[in-house]
Amino acid sequence: LVELEYTTTTEGKEPQKGTTSIVLGQKQLWQEIKENILGKKAGYTGTAVVKLSEGKEAKVDFTVKSIKEKELPEVNDEFAKRFGFESVDEMRKKIREDLEVAEETKKQEEIEEQIVSTILKKVKVPVPPSLLAIEVRAQVEAQLSNLARFGIAPSQVNPETLSQIVGPLAEKTVKVKLLLEKVAELEDIKVSDED
Repeated sequence: LVELEYTTTTEGKEPQKGTTSIVLGQKQLWQEIKENILGKKAGYTGTAVVKLSEGKEAKVDFTVKSIKEKELPEVNDEFAKRFGFESVDEMRKKIREDLEVAEETKKQEEIEEQIVSTILKKVKVPVPPSLLAIEVRAQVEAQLSNLARFGIAPSQVNPETLSQIVGPLAEKTVKVKLLLEKVAELEDIKVSDED
C-alpha cells in the first residue's frame, strides 16, 4: 500500500492537490507514476507526465508519504478455519470449484455478448434520445468517479469529450435493455418481487 501526496497540473486549469492510497499491481495508478515509484522509499519526490482524454497531458508532482507491505499469514488448517473450513484441503477444493464456476460464467457471458451483438446487427432498435442521455450521464459519472480515484478532478476533464467516448457503449446498453424488454413482452415473461 502506497500513500501519495500529489499536485496535478493541466494546461489552462487550476492545480489539483490531494492524497491517495493505492495498492501496487492492481491497476489503480498510471503506469508513468508506477514506474517512477517502484523501489523507492517514503519521502521520495517525483514528477510524471500522464496522458488524459482528448490528447491532453497532465503533470503530476508527487511525494511518497508512506509504504506499507502486506504481511500474508501462513496458509494452514488454522488459517482455513478462520474462513469456516475444516482444513486447507477443503478450502483449496472450494476455491478451485469457485474458479471453475467463474470461468464457466465468463465463457457464458462471452457467448451471450456474441449473440446480442449479432442480433443488434440484424435488428434495428430505435434508441430514444432521452434514454440515451440518461445512460450516457450514468456512464460519464462512473468514469469521473474512476478518474477521481487517480487524482483527476472532474473539472480537469471535458464532459463533452467523455460523453463522446462512452456514447457508443451507452447506446449499445440502451439497445440491449430495449431488446430484452421486447423479448420479455413477446414471451410474456414477468418479473416478480421475488426475482
